[in-house]
Amino acid sequence: MNQRDERTSELFTRLAGDGASERISIGAITEDLGDRGFGILLCLWALPSLIPIPGISTPFGLLIAVTAGQMALGHHQPWLPRFILRRSVARGEIRRLVEQARPYIERLERYSRPRLEIMRRGLAERLLGLFVVTLGLVLALPIWGGNMLPAIAVAIIGIGLMERDGIAVLAGCAMGVFSLVVIASIIGAALYVLVRVWQSMELGL
Repeated sequence: MNQRDERTSELFTRLAGDGASERISIGAITEDLGDRGFGILLCLWALPSLIPIPGISTPFGLLIAVTAGQMALGHHQPWLPRFILRRSVARGEIRRLVEQARPYIERLERYSRPRLEIMRRGLAERLLGLFVVTLGLVLALPIWGGNMLPAIAVAIIGIGLMERDGIAVLAGCAMGVFSLVVIASIIGAALYVLVRVWQSMELGL
């Protein structure tokens, strides 16, 4: 199969299973991406944030912001610092993430096909990059329960970019807007509670 025609789930499975080495470097992954580099990197950075582990979304949120920032600047392929390219990931860890995410990715793939490719070019791609930067920065915030929705949005956008499906990209953007509204509500509710507690303390004094 031509790698250009490879579906997202197939690409992830191949990355998790190829090679005799038990670890794979980020550099080796990026070399295998071709023109779908931004999409797969956004998916890779988003997947760990789907696991409810406190603190894990902060570094990956920043990686999402850096990767999407390059889209906003008009880069055609992602660039990563050498020290990140040299870092390696255990294939077993990738396999575990792929096994958890594959049913959802395959469900999206059933409805995905190349269409509305304007979302992957020019001004639209730059605006998309800016929006994903926002989602990445929000992901990096230590908001309990506020990481899952932005991570899902980034993953959908990444799959849409890989599948060359502008409709999927727009669906991911819609999920992203919804997640920002939810997180704004969480922050607003927390600030309201803090203000009420502060007022109560002042009255008690």
